[in-house]
Amino acid sequence: MSQYANLNQKLKNIFQIDRPDLDFGIYRILNARRNEISDYLDNRLRAKVETYLTDAKSDVHDSQLESITNQIKDEFGKRAFDEAGNLVNETAIESSLGQQYQELRDHADSSFDQAQVFSHLYTFFSRYYDEGDFISQRRYKGDTYAIPYSGEEVMLHWANKDQYYTKSGEMFSNYRIRFNSIGESDKSVLFRLLSADTAKDNQKDNDKNRRFVILSKPKTVTRTDEEGEEYEETVHPIELNDAGDELTVWFEYSVMDSKARQDKLNTEAHDDILANTTVSTAWATLLKHPAPTEKQADRDLLRKHLDTYTQKNTADYFIHKDLGKFLNNELDFYIKNEVMHLDDVVNSSGFIEIERQLALIKCLRKIGRELIDFLASLENFQKKLWLKKKFVVSSHYCITLDRVDEELYGDIANNPEQWQQWEDLGFKVGNDKVSKWGSEDYLQSHLYLMVDTSLFDLSFKAKLLNSIDDLDEQTDGLIIHGDNFQALNLMQEKYQSKVDTVYIDPPYNTSASEILYKNGYKHSSWLSLIHDRNNVSRKFLKNNGLFCVTIDDLEVANLQQLMNYDFGKDNNLGNIVIRNNPSGRSTTKGVSIAHEYALIYGKGSESQVGRLGRNEAQTARYNEEDQTGKFEWVNFRKHGGTKEDAPSMFYPIIVSDDKFRLPEIEWDAFKKEWIINEVIKSNEIILYPIDENGLERRWKWGVDRFKEKVEEFKVDLDRNKEKAIYLKARMNDEGVLPLTWWDDKKYSATSNGTNLLKNYFKSLNSFTYPKSIYAVIDTIKILSNNLDNSENLILDYFSGSGTTAHATISLNREDDGNRKYILVEQGEYFDTVLKPRLQKVVYSEDWKNGKPTLPKSKSDESIVNPYKGISHCLKVVKLESYEDTLNNLRPSQILCNCHLD
Repeated sequence: MSQYANLNQKLKNIFQIDRPDLDFGIYRILNARRNEISDYLDNRLRAKVETYLTDAKSDVHDSQLESITNQIKDEFGKRAFDEAGNLVNETAIESSLGQQYQELRDHADSSFDQAQVFSHLYTFFSRYYDEGDFISQRRYKGDTYAIPYSGEEVMLHWANKDQYYTKSGEMFSNYRIRFNSIGESDKSVLFRLLSADTAKDNQKDNDKNRRFVILSKPKTVTRTDEEGEEYEETVHPIELNDAGDELTVWFEYSVMDSKARQDKLNTEAHDDILANTTVSTAWATLLKHPAPTEKQADRDLLRKHLDTYTQKNTADYFIHKDLGKFLNNELDFYIKNEVMHLDDVVNSSGFIEIERQLALIKCLRKIGRELIDFLASLENFQKKLWLKKKFVVSSHYCITLDRVDEELYGDIANNPEQWQQWEDLGFKVGNDKVSKWGSEDYLQSHLYLMVDTSLFDLSFKAKLLNSIDDLDEQTDGLIIHGDNFQALNLMQEKYQSKVDTVYIDPPYNTSASEILYKNGYKHSSWLSLIHDRNNVSRKFLKNNGLFCVTIDDLEVANLQQLMNYDFGKDNNLGNIVIRNNPSGRSTTKGVSIAHEYALIYGKGSESQVGRLGRNEAQTARYNEEDQTGKFEWVNFRKHGGTKEDAPSMFYPIIVSDDKFRLPEIEWDAFKKEWIINEVIKSNEIILYPIDENGLERRWKWGVDRFKEKVEEFKVDLDRNKEKAIYLKARMNDEGVLPLTWWDDKKYSATSNGTNLLKNYFKSLNSFTYPKSIYAVIDTIKILSNNLDNSENLILDYFSGSGTTAHATISLNREDDGNRKYILVEQGEYFDTVLKPRLQKVVYSEDWKNGKPTLPKSKSDESIVNPYKGISHCLKVVKLESYEDTLNNLRPSQILCNCHLD
């Protein structure tokens, strides 16, 4: 294959010309430009290279020829040339200048080797392009790469640093393969997805047991026509349209046995399709056309596209933040290091070789930039669509009945869909002694049922919302169904510098929730995912706000570096190790993992970690009591402090038997020490804060405070039987600073995460690995600068099953607080787990087997609020997805934004 053919094939791969006619996403952009791109690559590219080479050669040649001509005239005079420009002076002809002049004249019409241009372009684009993305591979020498560096003391770099992580879940779309037949009408094969049993999510549920499998038998599905009327349709696994030119293969994406590998299922689908009677010999001939690879020598077109389809739906995708700048810089770097060789210039025997090299470089750069400009126009258009603020597709409220005007109770009672939702949620419990299910009386006696406005018409929704003063202020929680990056960008203006706490539990990138990026940059892709969202969410925090992210061992080292990079190392306020799995999680190699980490950062210098309440053991230490309250005796000498740290707190105390006093002392500012101005009696001793090892420590309090609170001290023997001063240490209202090690059994993710969630739902198959609610509660408590964090606004944009909101509601129920939360979640379980969980938590504090349970102290169901419900207003928002944005593009939008000149 020629160099031009190699380049042509590579560029067609980059521009997706050699891919099937996919009818979704970015392929719609490429399809709109397909004919233009094909014409450019097949026809105009070769002509342009030839023209650019000729122009470059002419420019360089004429310039060099003029320069040498002038040099010869200066040295040998103008008569060295005749009127035709021929060199006629014998001495000049024999000189080195004359030989160079003659060489240039002889090669004036020589052709240049276009293959070098094609070869270099092929090498360059092959190096930086890989399966749909451009990755930085700036080679310095051999396999050594260069990375951008601006003189920082420490710099963090990763392969996808300059890209947006865009794909956050499975992309379930149709996939069409077109066959162009000479003399016949075009044919196509369409892979379609009938249903997807999945959590479409970038957090917890990239479940390895979900697979693409061809439909096993006909199924009846419900469709909606253009007028909104529903009808039923029977779908067969393989169908041929009436015209006989399109074959449709139906797939499902569902939970399979863990041993069912996708490649094996693809083999079975391949054989089933070819064995189907609907697939005629003509179709089989097309589908069985060879498409071998090194690993699959017998691969045909059908198997190739089956692998592409299933992989396309489970890999992750990126958009360059500035592809044009990146590739232009890389092209210049490539030319300087691998085309413009200094040795070739120095050792060249004549100007013609230098001329050829310069012409090659000029042509290469011009063609390369032209291709890059078009690639950049495509990428920038994608970036524009990615960064475009997404539309709110729908919004509704869930509001407890205590906040609803009683005049609306009749409309609520007459809505069977609302009663059905409450029954499905488990609120219908038998033997109610007060009122009848379905009646207005029932509403009056169950004020913490949540009215869901999505189940009512617009007029009711308007009446309800208009009856609530300052609805925004009255809203306790906001949950957003959509990509978290898009949601954060949409909310940025409203919530900038208004959030007290950001708490996130991102995917840990382990085998259960790993980034499936197709180029294998597992850790780099994960860093891009977190980094882009860090940069936006940091703007939400108040100046004294706190940010906490949880992680396990696989990514903790990378995450620590990234957080230092994004927030600043000095703003790391500590890392906590949480024993979340007491029984341990087995690994193929190494130790059993029983913990995770919580990394805490402040937005700035005003941020500081809050305190936790004392546990029983800590409280039991305060075993003495006086008229002021409980206390314990502690040595007045400060452990760990030194005289050097605070010389004014190194002062003498006079002791005689069980009495003590402060002598007459004077501060010497020059010596920085206290001077005793009295004679000490023979029965008295002087005590300084010197420990058993003779080290000069310091007292806990200064002189003035010691004088004011003398009643708080006593003389006693220390552990060395020496006289010592003891101080009453009292319990403070603030609690204690959190330790770096949390090992309470309540932090178990199984007991108080998975099992707790199962209590709320009869069956729960759509969500795994929920956090322990107590780990989240205690984390929220310390993520506050204030002693009272009951007014905090908490943001969680990897919200999973909603544990953060659950914890917030529980804290408000406990101390009658007014904490508010914002949650963002993309998973399909948003409607099946997250929202229902919050509706249940608001109604009842405790649940068992999907039903609310009465607290032991309140067993009478006739009392008001028997389940300890809490007044609550929840706003539910759903956002347009990035895929929807792409698929809703109009051809005119594509044509106006992407150009290939």
